[in-house]
Amino acid sequence: MQIVVNPQGDIKVVGKITPSKEYVLFPQREQPFRKDLAKFKAHAGYGFPVIGTVGVFAEIDVFLWALPGPGLLKDIQIEGEYSTDPKERQSYSLSATLNISAAAGITLRAAGGLQLTILAHDIKVGVGVNGTLGIKGYANAPVIIGYREEGGENEDKKGSYYIKGELEVAAQPFLSLAGDLFIELDSPWISPLPDKTWTWPLGDMEWPLGGSFGLKASVEHVIGSHQIPEIEFQEIDFSGDKFMTDIIDQKTAPSAKRAAETAGQWKEKNEKSSTPPPVQTTAKGAGGKGTNPQKGISAARSTMAPIKPTAPTEKASKKQKKNDKMGKEIQKVWCLSEG
Repeated sequence: MQIVVNPQGDIKVVGKITPSKEYVLFPQREQPFRKDLAKFKAHAGYGFPVIGTVGVFAEIDVFLWALPGPGLLKDIQIEGEYSTDPKERQSYSLSATLNISAAAGITLRAAGGLQLTILAHDIKVGVGVNGTLGIKGYANAPVIIGYREEGGENEDKKGSYYIKGELEVAAQPFLSLAGDLFIELDSPWISPLPDKTWTWPLGDMEWPLGGSFGLKASVEHVIGSHQIPEIEFQEIDFSGDKFMTDIIDQKTAPSAKRAAETAGQWKEKNEKSSTPPPVQTTAKGAGGKGTNPQKGISAARSTMAPIKPTAPTEKASKKQKKNDKMGKEIQKVWCLSEG
């Protein structure tokens, strides 16, 4: 930004502000829209049904998918000239670019590997290959809204607001191959374990099919002129820099049902409970020697120190409750042994 002061004391400001932040109008969809067309499975196992089997499997899956988003507002820029001198012309503008990308296609997935079944839980370890025929496209629209003045040095300045922009719509068909190593857990509905899949990509290659196709429309209009805007059309090529959808990790995306099932979390069996377990007293733990439970409990009762009154502090109160609880448990075990 530049600030100039002339000998008459008039100030002229010339500058440009370019924020680097991009605003996400709507994010890319986490899971694509999917429609299954056909699915074939083959499995051969050896062992005991239901209890446990080990074998091999093969799968072929054909499905349609569509992945919209994201919608971004980027390349924001504010620039202009302003002067307190009436002889100077004023002009300033605000510009930004709106970008919306999307992709769609049909995918054939072939997978195979080893399968282990334990109590109706299927654990699959295998390799999958995806062949995708699809199309990806975007709409990119840089827009400028501004104000400018026209007129000579000794003429009255006439200002007008204007809007101009370009709309680019381009698409490109493609063919891709991708491989992955996966481990899949398929649990029955009565199981506490959720269905889950772990995937490790092995590679991804993509080839454009034919030429891309696109159209660019340019327009400029003076607001309030009551004139029909003139639109200029021209052909453009697909630009990978303007395509924002990430489809690399989406070609093996599960269906909506599978996505809902994998949203669960593991529940650890050794997770701490909110209530402490009951105190267990044995002859060895209470008396230290011997195998007679009655003698061990008697020894434990004889070795217990009497509870002395303490000041009513929080620490003493917790200790008092702990001792009372232990005494009740020992008395309970004593009564059972006497009975």
